[in-house]
Amino acid sequence: MTEEQKTNVDKINSIQNIDVNNPDFYENVQCEIESDLARLKKNVEVVLNLRLAAAEVEVETAALYHAELFYDLLDIQNESEEESEEEDKTENGKDNNTDDEPF
Repeated sequence: MTEEQKTNVDKINSIQNIDVNNPDFYENVQCEIESDLARLKKNVEVVLNLRLAAAEVEVETAALYHAELFYDLLDIQNESEEESEEEDKTENGKDNNTDDEPF
């Protein structure tokens, strides 16, 4: 049995041993309620922090993906411009060569 399970068993036993005729009954119950409420708040806080961290990771991943796509598009655009410049140079070179020929 793990330590957590032992503490849970102890808590269950302590709750079962609460005497309703005890003058401290309401105080004991209130302490149990406050303890449970604090534990629940902590669990909710942990879950919220995990969700926030997951959302941050998701946003960062999407931003990196879009940045990668953007740079890929820029590379394609640059390659296309270079190819069109090379085509223009070869076309202009052919036109110039035909004009310079004596025949």
